[in-house]
Amino acid sequence: MFSGRREGESADADPALPEFDKLNRQVAKIQESRKTPKSYIKTIAELEDYMNEAVAKQKVTPKKMNAIAARGLNAVKQKIKKVNKDYQSQIEAYRADNDAFMDSEEEEEKVSKPKKTVRIAEAEDVAEPLDEDDGFATVGKGGRTLQFTPESIFKHLRGIIESRGKKNTDRAEQIKTMEKLSEIANTPYQKVRVLLALVSTRFDLSSSGATSMPVEHWKAAEKELATLFEVLEANPDYVVVENAEEWEDDEKPPVLEKGEKYIKVPGSIVSFIERLDDELTRSLQNIDPHTSEYIERLTDEGALYNIIFRGQLYYEYLRKDAALDITQESINRVVTRRLEHVYFKPAQVIKILEENAWKTASAKAEAVGIFAESCRIEER
Repeated sequence: MFSGRREGESADADPALPEFDKLNRQVAKIQESRKTPKSYIKTIAELEDYMNEAVAKQKVTPKKMNAIAARGLNAVKQKIKKVNKDYQSQIEAYRADNDAFMDSEEEEEKVSKPKKTVRIAEAEDVAEPLDEDDGFATVGKGGRTLQFTPESIFKHLRGIIESRGKKNTDRAEQIKTMEKLSEIANTPYQKVRVLLALVSTRFDLSSSGATSMPVEHWKAAEKELATLFEVLEANPDYVVVENAEEWEDDEKPPVLEKGEKYIKVPGSIVSFIERLDDELTRSLQNIDPHTSEYIERLTDEGALYNIIFRGQLYYEYLRKDAALDITQESINRVVTRRLEHVYFKPAQVIKILEENAWKTASAKAEAVGIFAESCRIEER
């Protein structure tokens, strides 16, 4: 899967995912007629060891991996962990004595098929009544009732995220589901995870050939980003950073370990800001500038500017802690977007944008200890 890699290079994890999925599909077919092949256990055990070694080396390598490659590596790592969990006893037997394991003729326990697990879980969900504040239920295909509770948020999120990019995926239905999940989320970690996935899925709507993002989804994404900032500002021990590892346990959330200051959630706020900005520009380019619709759409620039400004405040705050390893590039990208909205504009327009931005964020800036003058644009 990682063939052709020179010594000292980071593994390119993206091509490995399709190959790993193909391997698992073949094994699932074999398991229908006989036991799990020992060669498969050997492969996934060695693959997990190799992946752990690659991640450990990356942490001490002076040259950091770019954000896309890091996310790809984490995705493969989490997929391997998720699959290997079903074969843990066999993997441990192989690692204890690989020669004896490969030579033994013992009947190996057959791994239960995922489809059966899903049906049982759904049957249990249907039978379990919920109070009004505990969750919600939807009717899926075949008339089956699917119920969503705060405890099942991560399980449903993982299913939605893993279906991204696949054919016949109903993104609109996924968005409706995540909107409901955001309503029942009752912890900061749940809220942050749902909002990140929800905004990302909204942006997928315009990446499938549409001229621009639908206005209602753009406005919803802007409000959700504002809510995300509010959650992060109210809970400073939760941070969204690109170099964070994906949390793979869907049953329980991460907790602060002794000596740790933050619970890191993987995500790129600067990428969301850039995409929100780009989508507004695309929308304006597709509207006749002589119409009232264009004037009305222009008013959204104020809300966008507030998001950009809050993004700058957030990255300035994170950068104060060297342990978070926030690059200057992230701040530069946000500042560039901010300057583009004030460059070559009348002083009165700039004044309005700045006053509104500071009005909504000044109290929060003081709360996180940001030196206000470093973020202020002076009039010339």
